[in-house]
Amino acid sequence: MSNTGNPKGSSFQPQKGESQLPARLEELRAGLRQVSPYTLAFHTGATYQADPDGGGSFKIMAWGQEVSLSYPGLVATDPISGKELGADVQGLLLYYFTTSNGVPEEGRWISFSELPGGKF
Repeated sequence: MSNTGNPKGSSFQPQKGESQLPARLEELRAGLRQVSPYTLAFHTGATYQADPDGGGSFKIMAWGQEVSLSYPGLVATDPISGKELGADVQGLLLYYFTTSNGVPEEGRWISFSELPGGKF
C-alpha cells in the first residue's frame, strides 16, 4: 500500500464518504463531561440553567444568535425550533467550550487555524 500524500508516512486512508468528525465530537463531549457545568459557564461566558433532574443547559451567543447546549448531552440546538445544529457547528461550539479558560476576549477576530490545535 502506498503512503503517497499521507503525513509522515501514515497508512491511514479514510474511506470515501467516511468522516472522523462524529468520533471527534464524542471525544470532546466526553472530556467536557469531566468539568463542572458551572466552571464551563464561567470559562465560556455562557449562562447555565440547572434542571431538577440533574442535567441542564447552556445558553450562549454564537454568530449573532442564541444557541442552547444541553448538559450532560452537550448537543447544540436552536432554542426556538429545538432542531439539532449541524455537526460543523457542534464541533466549533465544543471546541470553544474545550479551549476556553475564562480569559476575556481580545476584541479582534482570528481564524480557526490560529487557535491551539486549529490546524488540520
